[in-house]
This record gives sequence, C-alpha cells and structure tokens, in this order.
Amino acid sequence: KDAETPDMKEASAIIEAVNAILPDCDATVDMLADRLRISRTALSAKCKTYFSLTPNEVIRDVRLRKAVELMKTTDMNIQQISIEIGIADQRYFSRVFKAKYGVTPSEYRNKA
Repeated sequence: KDAETPDMKEASAIIEAVNAILPDCDATVDMLADRLRISRTALSAKCKTYFSLTPNEVIRDVRLRKAVELMKTTDMNIQQISIEIGIADQRYFSRVFKAKYGVTPSEYRNKA
C-alpha cells in the first residue's frame, strides 16, 4: 500500500523539522521539540523509537547526510558546506564526518 504508516509520517515529520532548523548553528533539541509542538521528553522517545538515536544524534545525522548531498550536487567548498549545514567549527565537522563515514569530508569529496 502507498499510504505512509502513522509511524513513518511521524518519523518523516521529525526529519523535515530537522531540515528546517539545519542551517542554524545554534539549533537545539528544544528548538526541534518546539517546532514539532511536542515536549523534549516526547521527542527523545520518538527519536529512540524511530531511529534508535538521541535527538542530538538525529540532528547530527541529518546534517551529515545533507553535507554528503551538497558535496555530490554543488561546487561549494567544505567550509561553505559546513556552514550551510549549521556546523560553524570545521574541525568538529571533519571529526564527526570521519566518525560516520570513515574518511574526512575532503577525502570523501575526492572519491565521489
């Protein structure tokens, strides 16, 4: 069947809300919860249920996926991408990117 299950709709809504706050370097779990009009506790429970991640991990994961998408589809440099996804500290961006993908953003882009 084509209809999304209620769970999939809720999971999609969380991802959409993360994407909406993504460029904000100061994006927080509280901002995400406010955007979804749910409590921080409810957000944590939903993130655990749907993604097996904490809300902060969901935000970081969506940021890193967006970074990969930008590397593949734009000529933006790594620093521009880092800022675009809401991570102002490029060293931190490189560290979390490497932790997820096993290579630095520059190495990833050179392979892509």
